[in-house]
Amino acid sequence: MLRTLGQATQARARRPVTAVTGTHCPVSGVWAPVGEERALCRVLEGSVMPAFRNAAAEWKLLEGLQRRDINT
Repeated sequence: MLRTLGQATQARARRPVTAVTGTHCPVSGVWAPVGEERALCRVLEGSVMPAFRNAAAEWKLLEGLQRRDINT
């Protein structure tokens, strides 16, 4: 099931949502490595979080994707 930022996850949006390389993405959205906010990556919920510059990284959710955004 695709989870997007909406009513159910707005409370979570108040604090940063993070994930580390090798774990499954908790929320579809635009992610960036912590400290490298210019290196954007779209990741869908359930996908494995990628490495950054060939190393493990902690990723921070910058913007949740809505269902309409995923088809584009």
